[in-house]
Amino acid sequence: MNPFLSYFQHTNHLCVYRLATPRTTLFFPHVTNLTLIDCSGISHFLHPKRFPQLKQIHYLSGHPGTYHIHRRFSNKVSWVFPDYDYAFYNCMTEAGYGKKSNDLISSYIVGKQVKGDKMYFDIHVPGHGRTDGELYQTHMNHYFQHPNEIVPVCANQIYERRVVEREFMEHMIHIL
Repeated sequence: MNPFLSYFQHTNHLCVYRLATPRTTLFFPHVTNLTLIDCSGISHFLHPKRFPQLKQIHYLSGHPGTYHIHRRFSNKVSWVFPDYDYAFYNCMTEAGYGKKSNDLISSYIVGKQVKGDKMYFDIHVPGHGRTDGELYQTHMNHYFQHPNEIVPVCANQIYERRVVEREFMEHMIHIL
């Protein structure tokens, strides 16, 4: 059985990596912390109805598609951004809607892989440790589109952690 299945269904800290097709009808009633890593166009995904218990968003992605996305949530939802000079992060923090953290990237980005002409990051998934980002993205996207189907995962694809913070932000800045 896919060890991510239970995680997606029951976690209180959901990690979303490279969500490319955010259209899903899923509801995450237990999620209090949401981490968004290298996602694009997430304005359709990021709604309080989908995350009714949400308290904190760790935002390691580009622009969400709307400057006023914070207005969807109560002021009790805190936003945390990497401590880098990026227009959306700066706008949100300067307006008082979030804060920057020096260790946010290193808390989630723990390695890098180049496969062909694509770069993937190994990520720290709460409760699972260091996880192959490409593998996680595949299972996450499959679950978001087909939550009742099970896709097997190889245990040897989850492994130890190391930090590559600078390379992640270079990648993020390059694609933005």
